[in-house]
Amino acid sequence: MTGSGDPGSLSATGGLLLRLAAGLRSDASRTSAAYAGLQGEWVGRASVAARRRGDLLVASVSTVAEEAAQVGALLQRHSTDLAGLLDEEATTRTRATGSGFVVTENGVSLAPGLRGVADPAEVARTDAERAALDLAWHDVQHRLATARATLCRQLTASADRLSSSATTLRTR
Repeated sequence: MTGSGDPGSLSATGGLLLRLAAGLRSDASRTSAAYAGLQGEWVGRASVAARRRGDLLVASVSTVAEEAAQVGALLQRHSTDLAGLLDEEATTRTRATGSGFVVTENGVSLAPGLRGVADPAEVARTDAERAALDLAWHDVQHRLATARATLCRQLTASADRLSSSATTLRTR
């Protein structure tokens, strides 16, 4: 396992983002109400410009809140999935090493050394066991890599949406 991540840290970060999203939604709602209250109290072009700018700000904060909520939930789901995959990885490693095999990033192989086994049936059984463990190892590694790539794609998409929102806020 290399660079798989820490499920506890991912979950904690997801929870932090969910709390941030709730706070931002509350702030956006209060800000929107404050700007709406200006309509009857303050009239004229300056008032209209301020309210439009306020509406844009509220929309941007709402976008950030939505992204924070989506990423928070995403991290928590990924955390749960990752914990399960890491357990599978550890179980496969334990089974392999317990049977006298070596596990490397390339898979499961026979440990170096003399075996002293001339029994063809035992050799076939050992080869079959190694092949099954190697298949399980590669399956877990593939699913870890797929989960990591999916998470990265989703985080990149979120960053792109936030960047677009920031550009909109700056250019209007």
